[in-house]
Amino acid sequence: MKILFLRAAIFLLFVGCTTQSTPLEEDPKSLRGSLGAIEVNLEQATVKPFEYYIHTVGKITPQHQVEVRVKTTGIVKLLRVSNGQIVNTRGTLLALENDQQLLAVEKATTQLNVSRIKYESDLVAFGDESDLNDTRGETIKDNIRHNSGLATSEVSLKEAQLALSYTIISSEISGVVSNLEIQTGNEVKAGDIICTIYSPDRLLIETEVLESEIGKLQIGQKADLQTIANPYKVYAASVIEINPSVDEKTGMVKIKLAIEKPEELLPGMNASVVIKVPYNNHIIVPKEAIVLRSGKPVVFTMEDNLAKWNYVTLGNENGKEVEILEGLKEGQQVIISNNLQLAHDAPVKTEIDQRNQEKNL
Repeated sequence: MKILFLRAAIFLLFVGCTTQSTPLEEDPKSLRGSLGAIEVNLEQATVKPFEYYIHTVGKITPQHQVEVRVKTTGIVKLLRVSNGQIVNTRGTLLALENDQQLLAVEKATTQLNVSRIKYESDLVAFGDESDLNDTRGETIKDNIRHNSGLATSEVSLKEAQLALSYTIISSEISGVVSNLEIQTGNEVKAGDIICTIYSPDRLLIETEVLESEIGKLQIGQKADLQTIANPYKVYAASVIEINPSVDEKTGMVKIKLAIEKPEELLPGMNASVVIKVPYNNHIIVPKEAIVLRSGKPVVFTMEDNLAKWNYVTLGNENGKEVEILEGLKEGQQVIISNNLQLAHDAPVKTEIDQRNQEKNL
């Protein structure tokens, strides 16, 4: 009985040891070979200046504009322009009723003629004009001009002509008429602004940046601008002015950027601005190339149709590109698509490889 029990125990021990033995694992290389290569897109790691982006918003404003004001009180008799119209320098914008001013010019002209006759008569009565050509003679002629009323009449005519000129309002610059709100028959007063004229090809955007970013800015730096009215069109701009003062309340610094080709843009439009600040030279890769593994940044590169895992040290990023401080070399082929589930030494191929493979089938 004891012998039978001992044999059964030995048999069960043998079977148990046999069933718990670990089988040989499949060769990882042979396993990867059985999987299809993943199609990826590549971009070469390049050493270049990293562009640090400063994001801000602002309003478009004319770089050159004038406010047209009337210089005398009167009634609008003739209006020759409308909003949006392009005018030339010295082009007439409007005319005020000027019957009184015309009459004043006529009266001043008549009085000037009377005074001139009296002056010439007094001059003849004084003696031979040849005797008045020296310094003493000039003083005598000047006295006669004043005593005859000629000097006063000349000034009165100039005043009347100036008052008449105030009834004709002209443009000081060439540009587009805006903010015109008066109509024919309206009364205007001296000093009233009747419209604004601005140069449509000289627009800029006024904005503000943080005090911490002002040290990165320089005159001439490039920027991209997009408006709310047309967010799909990008306009080129450049920094032309940096106000050397920080607002005590907001901690912001005001800057101005000139817009290179401001077609379709209007003063007062709201726009977003991205100022491109050149930074240190480092390897730059698209943001899509960065994946996380155990919380650490990794970039996959393609070597001999295999994905290679590279731990990297990141620098600055601007939403599109990332600065690589360590972990990559210039010229490596960086994988920028289908890289979220990649493993080290996973087979990969490019679209060109796929085309060549299809041709060979």
